[in-house]
Amino acid sequence: MPEFLEPVPAESPDRPLCCDVDTEERRAASPVRLLFFPLVLVSAILLVWLPVRWLGRDSVSPHDLVRDLGQPGKSHWQQAYALAELLRGAKHAGLRQDARLASELSALLEAQLDAGQLDANRINLRVFLCRALGQFTVPDIQPVLVRASRLERSPAEIAVRRSAIEALAGRAGMPDRDAVLVEALLATARESGGESPDAAQRAELRASAAFALGVLGGDPALAQLQVMLDDPYPNVRYNAATGLARHGHGAAVTVLLEMLDPGNSAALAGERSAAGRTWKQAVVLSNAIRAAQQWAEQNPRADRRRLTGALEAIVRADLVPADWAAAVQDEARQTLSALAALPPSAP
Repeated sequence: MPEFLEPVPAESPDRPLCCDVDTEERRAASPVRLLFFPLVLVSAILLVWLPVRWLGRDSVSPHDLVRDLGQPGKSHWQQAYALAELLRGAKHAGLRQDARLASELSALLEAQLDAGQLDANRINLRVFLCRALGQFTVPDIQPVLVRASRLERSPAEIAVRRSAIEALAGRAGMPDRDAVLVEALLATARESGGESPDAAQRAELRASAAFALGVLGGDPALAQLQVMLDDPYPNVRYNAATGLARHGHGAAVTVLLEMLDPGNSAALAGERSAAGRTWKQAVVLSNAIRAAQQWAEQNPRADRRRLTGALEAIVRADLVPADWAAAVQDEARQTLSALAALPPSAP
């Protein structure tokens, strides 16, 4: 059982894996659909009995919960997780526009960052506070998330940094976006774990930064993503490629072809269980298919024969298990149809 919890991945490969961006408002604000959150795969998902009875009680408001989170205690991360899940749901969309609630959560995260406690409960609390803040559509919460994305007094805080970056990516297009955010993401993207014991964690941090840069776009971000196409860690390369494809950048194609290969063993590196390998293969294929369509639509006259060939190979492949293979192959067929409807490629 892990000491620190990972943000819980979504159930299906076509949804964000670490933090969700479900609202139509945020989809509209972004130039493309957020299709590929960092491939942070959890080898074992910790199932917990969350103290969420307050969710159905009229006498306890989210503001009461936030105030309670500021009191001494050991299990508050569970309540922060519950609040983040509440904010995700369409049923409670109004809460995501609650400026007062967002301000209270920001102040709570600031206090936790100042305290700097490194025990598992407090690290997890900061992780899920970042996740909750990432759901809000109100301005003025970016500074505390940027701070959380940069603050590291121990490798234990890498999980907090990553959660903050994913929250910032979900807020792409919000009015508080500025150069400070871009510079913070660029600095994180350039970090290297080398041969240190936390090299894998730091690689996942780069993967999160790569996704965020792909969502934000702009010349500095796209230039950094091109560098990251050569990263030795597959998740970093894949997030860089999908980010570039989102903006129609030709440099993405080589790595997209790697992702579209059903026999791609690099994509499954580090996954020890059969279930984990199956799930990751589905995620990589599904999101590469979508990224290929995005790239082609941005470049309707470009030569897309290699991408078309890779998609046709997926349709023909003997993929198992059937429960996800049929969905992935149907997605490939739909993308082939979409590409066929584009103008003929230039000679």
